[in-house]
Amino acid sequence: MADEKQHLTKQVNWRDPLGTEPELEPWRTDLVLPSSFLAAATLILATINPIHFGFTSRLFETYVVAILCIAVAGWGVYKRRVDQVLLGSSLMLLLIALCLTTQPTRLGVSTSTVWPLRGALFMLVAGSWAFLMRPPMWARRAMLAFSIPIVLVIACTGGPTLTATISNALRLNGPNSFSTPVPANNFSPYWLAVDSRGTLYATAASGGYIWVFDPSGVPLGTIRPSLAPEAGSAASGILPIGFPSPTAIPTPGGNGIGVTYTAPIPFCGIATDQMDNLYMIDPYSNQLVRMDREGKVTKRFALPEKFAGARGCLATDAEHIYVSSGFGSIFIMDYEARIEKEVKLDYQPFGVAPDGKGKLLVLGPNELGRIDIATGVKEVAPPPPQESAARVRYQTILATNDGKILGADLANSRVVRIDPETGDLLGTIGNSGSIITGYWPGQLQSVGGMAQDKSGRVYVADWQLGVIQRFTPQGELEAVLWAPGEVQPPIILEENY
Repeated sequence: MADEKQHLTKQVNWRDPLGTEPELEPWRTDLVLPSSFLAAATLILATINPIHFGFTSRLFETYVVAILCIAVAGWGVYKRRVDQVLLGSSLMLLLIALCLTTQPTRLGVSTSTVWPLRGALFMLVAGSWAFLMRPPMWARRAMLAFSIPIVLVIACTGGPTLTATISNALRLNGPNSFSTPVPANNFSPYWLAVDSRGTLYATAASGGYIWVFDPSGVPLGTIRPSLAPEAGSAASGILPIGFPSPTAIPTPGGNGIGVTYTAPIPFCGIATDQMDNLYMIDPYSNQLVRMDREGKVTKRFALPEKFAGARGCLATDAEHIYVSSGFGSIFIMDYEARIEKEVKLDYQPFGVAPDGKGKLLVLGPNELGRIDIATGVKEVAPPPPQESAARVRYQTILATNDGKILGADLANSRVVRIDPETGDLLGTIGNSGSIITGYWPGQLQSVGGMAQDKSGRVYVADWQLGVIQRFTPQGELEAVLWAPGEVQPPIILEENY
């Protein structure tokens, strides 16, 4: 019995540095209970939140490291060596910290909500272990003195944000609903385009401006097409992050009265050409707008009088610009916007994409059309079957470098890979997950536009979660891009006499 008690506890002489207690106070620590508690906490957290490398879970590697750390502490318990127990326990705490800090954050959720919860969980585990070690009274007082302000800081910084998140979810969705994250910092990307250098362009879902990202995914600034009413305007270009948001543009009024107002341009799509020019449509002037690499408007082309931009209204290849109209027409133009062909459709197209083989893919409500670019002849094929009975099966389309088709399956919150010859479903990119876990990196909620760079990586905009996710050509998540979003300024009316 005496031997068993010796294995349970270990007496160590620990000097009180403050001199408030006897010079040598025996520290009779329990080695088994705190080590067992910490080992159980490590295994539980390793199972729930394993270490992530990038966006990939490393459950097996986490288990291996956890078992090694537990073995170090267990051997110290067996040999009644406090220093070895402390070493093993410190390694387990480090592993717990890595499990918590490398865990991906839910999309659309502010990090100010996440880190206080993770910090509080780590402090709960570490504090419980420390008290189970039964340290001297002066050490317990020191831990309390340290823990109380830290807990208050975590509660003050994370509490209001968490409370606001929960209250907004209850207010918007009802007490029995799960929360739907809103775009982080008002960043809500929709249409995408990538040039030959890897520069990524993303329109704001609310219209008005285009975000520019460098090839590594770092946001560079915004382009404000409405600030350049004429080609070569000095007010155009990429406005860097932190630049004051323009609030108005001047336009002439009647009777000599000048009216100043903000008019956000709604985007129906964007595209880039081989010279890295960027194209968009200005619905107010009914013009096709071309911008250079610096975001400056270089030319405006007049569009047909009876034109209305459709979803995904722009696409380009080496020789042509393709513009789709909401009135059921596809205009095939050269790079001076001269119309070579007009192909009539009996529906409003949802997206156009050249396949690189002389065909232009057109997505309709219940069909996938192929237009011969040289002759204008259209072939019709049914889209791949869909699990849900949605009225509109797919929206937006992209022809990939390897000859496949990507379509946005909005009903199932995913991107499908389609065989262009047979219409068969070859695979998916992203998924909505369950009602609880549908907001994590690699999962989608509201798909907007898609784009592919020359290396085959696929970009998918999710305007509801406020991110752009980049996938490898094989469909594995590679990066999550976002930018500090901007609130569209209100309309300002100002009379100048």
